[in-house]
Amino acid sequence: MINTQEQENLQANVEELKQPEAFMQIRNKGDFEPLVDIPEPNLINLMKFGKIDERKRRQEQQSMQNREAALPLQPQKKALKINVDVPSVTMDTPIKRGKVGRKKRKTGGKRVWLIPLIISLLLLLLIAGILLLRRYKQETPMNFQKRLSKYERSLVAAARETGVWPSVTAAQLYIEAGDGPNKLADWDNNGFGLKWHDNMARRHRNAAWPVTYETKEYIDGEYVTIDDLFGKFANFEIGIFEHDRIWWNGYHEEAREVLMNLADGTREQFIAAILHYATDPSYRAAITKVIKEQKLDYLDKLAFPDGKRLRAGFPDLQRREEQEALEDFVKRRDEKAAAEAAEKAGKKSRSQQTDKNQGQNTSKPAATISRKKLKEEVKALPDEQKTEILQTVKEKMFRQIGQYPDDGYNVKNLVSKNLQQALTR
Repeated sequence: MINTQEQENLQANVEELKQPEAFMQIRNKGDFEPLVDIPEPNLINLMKFGKIDERKRRQEQQSMQNREAALPLQPQKKALKINVDVPSVTMDTPIKRGKVGRKKRKTGGKRVWLIPLIISLLLLLLIAGILLLRRYKQETPMNFQKRLSKYERSLVAAARETGVWPSVTAAQLYIEAGDGPNKLADWDNNGFGLKWHDNMARRHRNAAWPVTYETKEYIDGEYVTIDDLFGKFANFEIGIFEHDRIWWNGYHEEAREVLMNLADGTREQFIAAILHYATDPSYRAAITKVIKEQKLDYLDKLAFPDGKRLRAGFPDLQRREEQEALEDFVKRRDEKAAAEAAEKAGKKSRSQQTDKNQGQNTSKPAATISRKKLKEEVKALPDEQKTEILQTVKEKMFRQIGQYPDDGYNVKNLVSKNLQQALTR
């Protein structure tokens, strides 16, 4: 029981604590987060803090008991998980977690190596397929009739574009590739023994390459074996095109003149004009013999059912012809101007007498023109005059009389896109 004196003292303390000077700031980090203004400690405050400390201590004790009560359950859960994979594991057996993880990573590694294994197997199958295909080709060799039936359409289409008689082309195929397997013809698609030229790679990009073969050449009255470069093509049609093209390149001028004559040019004249294709002196006679023995006349009827309709040429050859025609025009013009000037000066009779004494004097005016000056004069020609001269060349190179029938033997019907582009003018 509190007596009257003690009650008065407590009341006095309460009145004193109500004064502002009696307050102070206290930070208790364990119990309060912000700053709290509390009175100076006294009996009542101490009792309040005592109750808070007691409550906090009980809460911590309760949480500790809960954690201790939960500890025995963890080994049981782990043991249950392990018992699924490893039945011999008991509650007392220590658990090795890393072993399970390593096992999963090892399984994943096997799956990663499975992809290179599949790729290797596919490559082996591809190589085996190529080897089997090569062996199949060797076991089923080509002969002349097989080649002829396989490339008949290409022979006729090339003939219509170039004017070369397909019977002559087929006869040369028989002579060069023979009536049996031929590596140059079957593997390198060169059935005509065409020698390599750098222009082949330019005309057929990524479709023509040089390859070395032994060949027999007729030199100084005897056959000599030498190594020479031959053309290798991506497909046989390119070889046919290159064969028919050589008659237009200017080296076989006699054969080209026959091809230019649409009305009167004959196959016999063309064969007689083949002078530089082979070194064998009996080559032309062999062509005529093969055409007769193999009965190749039907190819000419397929190609030209109503006669030749096109006198063919090629863009690069046309440009050379155009340049030569322009230069000839300038030379003739200068010669004519010189002759007119001499006639006006009264020197015509003396120039004629000089020409009789010196037979080659007429070529001097053209010879005095340098190459550089000649190009400058050609460049200075009026556009209308150039167009007229070039049109004459075009008519000479590409003269068309009607059209060939649409019977499936034209260039547009060929499978080889490369050959279609090469023959497009």
